[in-house]
Amino acid sequence: MKILIVGGGGFIGSALLKTLAGKHRCICFGHGGRFAELRERVEGEVEYIAGDISDAELLREAVRGADAVIHAAGTGGEADCLSDPTRSLLTHVYGTHLLMREVRRQNVPRFIFTSTIAVYGTYQARPMPLTEEMDARPDEFYGALKATAEREMLDMGRFQIFRLSNVYGYGSGLFSLSGGVAAKFVELIAEGKPLKVFGDGAQLIDYVHVDDVCRAFESALAAPEDRNFIYNLGGGRPVSIRELAQIAAHEAEALTGRKTAVEFVPAPPGKIWPDRWLSTALIERELGWRPRVSIEMGMKEMLARWAVEKVGA
Repeated sequence: MKILIVGGGGFIGSALLKTLAGKHRCICFGHGGRFAELRERVEGEVEYIAGDISDAELLREAVRGADAVIHAAGTGGEADCLSDPTRSLLTHVYGTHLLMREVRRQNVPRFIFTSTIAVYGTYQARPMPLTEEMDARPDEFYGALKATAEREMLDMGRFQIFRLSNVYGYGSGLFSLSGGVAAKFVELIAEGKPLKVFGDGAQLIDYVHVDDVCRAFESALAAPEDRNFIYNLGGGRPVSIRELAQIAAHEAEALTGRKTAVEFVPAPPGKIWPDRWLSTALIERELGWRPRVSIEMGMKEMLARWAVEKVGA
């Protein structure tokens, strides 16, 4: 199979490239500044195309001859989108439109879109866990951009969408700080600093390991071509910030022999931290996928690969 990975130099895209390149012919589109590192880390038959998803002519050439297109391009989360809203709009909405148009024109059998838990909304109260049957109610810019791109696919009647929770892990190794709070804790441990938890740390969040995400994409690529789907990809259970800090401190001590303090500090005034996690029952039932990497295993991996040398283990 010939697979085009748009955003192949990003955190998720590069992990997908590393996973798929040994089994398929792959095209890595975008992130030209990462190509030298990718060539060192990724084995297999890979063609690299530097460019931007808003370049219609370049997309046409990149899509030509592909059996599957994976759209993993996009700015990070809410902060990245707000820092450059025009660029974010061009990438998430206009770029997705151009890519979908080219996929239709060239009759590519598979097109898989990488979406986010944020389409369900971040701050409003909703029943947990979040399921695919719930309507999209984004209340942040990032979630609204992803939901807009999803809407075009749904209206077109052809959609294969993964809604990801917080993705973390080593992946291709190019992004040592990808993974939100999990990666921040690893960074603090590497610097020999205590882990700070705001308030009582009871907020529940959903972490899914990047290796589990890659397995889900592989399962979708092996499924029938013409099958529409929306699937949540989560870690299987919510984890509190307090528990995450305790796991990180425990695994760090096991690896390095050094204790890491966990400090509880007052939460900033007016800060809202709603609980959010995804149900994965649908993809488990229909594709047989379920998360394999526990949060304990994932944190141990991140610490072992990135932090141990810095803290002198």
